[in-house]
Amino acid sequence: MPSLRLNYHLFITLLLGGLSLLDLGAVSNHPNILFAISDDQSFPHASVYGSRFVKTPAFDRIANEGVLFQQAFCAAPGCSPSRASILTGRNIWQNREAGTHASNFPADLKVFTRALEQKGGYQVGYTGKAWGPGNSAITGWSQNPVGKVYNQHKMDSPAGISGNDYAKNFETFLKDQQTSTKPFFFWFGAFRANAEKPKNRKTEPKNRTEKPKNRKTEKPQNRTEKPKNRKTEEPKNRKTEKPKNRKIETETENDP
Repeated sequence: MPSLRLNYHLFITLLLGGLSLLDLGAVSNHPNILFAISDDQSFPHASVYGSRFVKTPAFDRIANEGVLFQQAFCAAPGCSPSRASILTGRNIWQNREAGTHASNFPADLKVFTRALEQKGGYQVGYTGKAWGPGNSAITGWSQNPVGKVYNQHKMDSPAGISGNDYAKNFETFLKDQQTSTKPFFFWFGAFRANAEKPKNRKTEPKNRTEKPKNRKTEKPQNRTEKPKNRKTEEPKNRKTEKPKNRKIETETENDP
């Protein structure tokens, strides 16, 4: 398969530019969009890319029916700045505070989700992880820059796996659209699946600090006891026993 480079900045630019040409009187003819984004997943970690220790049948099916990129890039190795660049189509240094991790999101930055809603006539929502971590409310956003949240439904899940019921939340979003003729854009943001690993790593240093404490308290106590026994026992035996034996021997030699 030929090498392709994914330039999402160009994609967002074309998307925002094309929205200005939309005929708002015929919005029902525009396609529905389901945007899926995973969290903490490196590009080779899918079976369609040749991974042997993880199986991703749903991802593989979409890749086989569509386009699989062999060369792509991420704007930043962090959640907040990377997702901000996806939303704005800008480099991280052009997004100001949104270009840093766990900061805020300036209200004057244009995002394609708001353009879809306001100019394209789309219904917009998301479930899971949208833009974040960060605080968009302090800069005037009434909701996450991605759109309206649908995270109310939860489910039982194994340890380390998010309990967010993505499918049921998406179903609730679709029910809200039943009486509408508008197309929709829905952001499916999967939470990380390796949440259990960092918890185990945090507890390991505690066990490592306990061992040095035991070593420090036990060894000095044993070392101080031994010198005391040597000083008190050895000198007493030498002074009292040897002189007495010598005097007795000389008396026996002078006897007739």
